[in-house]
Amino acid sequence: MRVLFALLLTTQSALAGPIFSFTLGGGITVGDQVYNGFNQAAARWSSVLSDNVTVRLTIGYKSLGSGILGSTTGAFYDVSDSAVKAALAADAKSADDATAISHLQSAGSNSFVINHTNNCANCTTPYLSSGSNFDNTHVAVTGAQARALGLVPANFAASDGEIDFSSNFSFDFDPSNGISSGAFDFVGVATHEIGHLLGFVSTVDDYDFCGHTLNCVSSRSGTALSENEDDPTVLDYFRFSTDSGFGTRMDQSSDNRSKYFSIDGGTTLGPLFSNGTYFGDGRQASHWKDNLGIGIMDPTAAPGELLALTRNDIRALDVIGWDLATPEPGTTGLLGVGLMTVVVRLRRTRRNVL
Repeated sequence: MRVLFALLLTTQSALAGPIFSFTLGGGITVGDQVYNGFNQAAARWSSVLSDNVTVRLTIGYKSLGSGILGSTTGAFYDVSDSAVKAALAADAKSADDATAISHLQSAGSNSFVINHTNNCANCTTPYLSSGSNFDNTHVAVTGAQARALGLVPANFAASDGEIDFSSNFSFDFDPSNGISSGAFDFVGVATHEIGHLLGFVSTVDDYDFCGHTLNCVSSRSGTALSENEDDPTVLDYFRFSTDSGFGTRMDQSSDNRSKYFSIDGGTTLGPLFSNGTYFGDGRQASHWKDNLGIGIMDPTAAPGELLALTRNDIRALDVIGWDLATPEPGTTGLLGVGLMTVVVRLRRTRRNVL
């Protein structure tokens, strides 16, 4: 990962939550409005999470491609399914954690429905993936999430990702008095991007992209991903559907069927997820469903729209490995529904298998 210059800065809220250590990339100086905006976003997460870890991010502010509001690159670890489930169980503190863990599939392997893989010649129709393929026996964990789960040391020196904002857009850096017409909520979008690096991400986006391009750079086959080349994320443990032809199942497929968040094995239908840029609803699967006001992890933002965390966002972070500052979080703000505008892009880098 390229770092323009390595000035490390740390911010932490008054509560004992995660510390965010920033490496400054281009276009940011200490004390400017972009730097302060990232600090406010980090403080939001520190105020609702209680994990005593240091999250290391590179942040930048520069001209990006046409139509790109921001870009996030996350570091991932490929971890055995058994190790992830053991870590989730050891880290469990809330009632939701207990429910989620008790409804996970047996440690060691997962079965789920999937499509657009090299195994099925980039098929559209979902099929059941089970057995000992890499995607059945391993799970993708973000760098920050690995810290929270104790899979790497809390103060591990490696970077957890990079967030760049486009200097081509107008931003409002002070959400305390609303967002100016024609400007984007910088603190809200930065909170959203940090949320991805904390683990709100789905591997469905890999299959969706590679199935579309047939030339995915992360695929050893040069075509659609195979089941031995990628693995679900921890959030994907809680991504379900009921209409794939295989009953209620964990769902890794990219299509326009409904996929929903559930912590009890799919029995209770929670908030909907987006389901794919190319084969789904036109939005990245690493988000809530668009235009339903579900949470800050919705896929789009509009000029003049004030963005805030909701209980849906916090609950999802809780069950994927983070500890809450309060046992039962209330709504910390409602995300207003705005016009469909610019989608923030998510890219990945991966690290060695643990």
